[in-house]
Amino acid sequence: MVTLSPFCVWTVVVSRFGGVVEANLTMVGIVDMPVFVITIVYGLFSRRANWQGAVGGYVLGAAAGVACFLYFRGNPDLSDHRWLNAVFGEDIRWSKWAKSLATLASTSAALIGTPLVSAFFPPPPESEGRRRIFVAFQVAAAGAGGEIHLWATTVRGKLGQALMAAGFATLLAGVLSGSVRFAQADVLAIGGMLVFFAGGLLRAYSD
Repeated sequence: MVTLSPFCVWTVVVSRFGGVVEANLTMVGIVDMPVFVITIVYGLFSRRANWQGAVGGYVLGAAAGVACFLYFRGNPDLSDHRWLNAVFGEDIRWSKWAKSLATLASTSAALIGTPLVSAFFPPPPESEGRRRIFVAFQVAAAGAGGEIHLWATTVRGKLGQALMAAGFATLLAGVLSGSVRFAQADVLAIGGMLVFFAGGLLRAYSD
């Protein structure tokens, strides 16, 4: 509850000038994307990342996303930056891209911040779960069999991985389409999140 309270307050604030749908999509992009990238990228591929780095990366990502959203929501005048005009056009309304840019900012800051903060603290202990994950990577790279498989070998496991990929793509599409006021953007974002977690649960209990 303590963790969720600031996010609830932020949703109420955003909804006052952007609507409930836009508030939900903004929250998904700012809050959920850092969790996804930290969990998947550093949780699966890094032995050096620790909980301090994960928390720090998340805080940096969320802060960067909020700051980026508030800045571009005000439709700043960037006409002096000619390279931006050349890429996006001179008549671009930055407020339309606030959510997409906030998602990009929160994700990038989380990816950069997590290893930087982790470097200031000792590596995490090698738990049995982490050992099995990295053994699975080594086994997959060597093409041999092992106690668990990085890539699913059963129909249920493959279905779970497919649902995870489809859910993540749908979530990202929902967040990005919200910036152009797509009517079903909230359905895509929330539905994609649910599909992703369902696929992860199925994969966790399948080989």
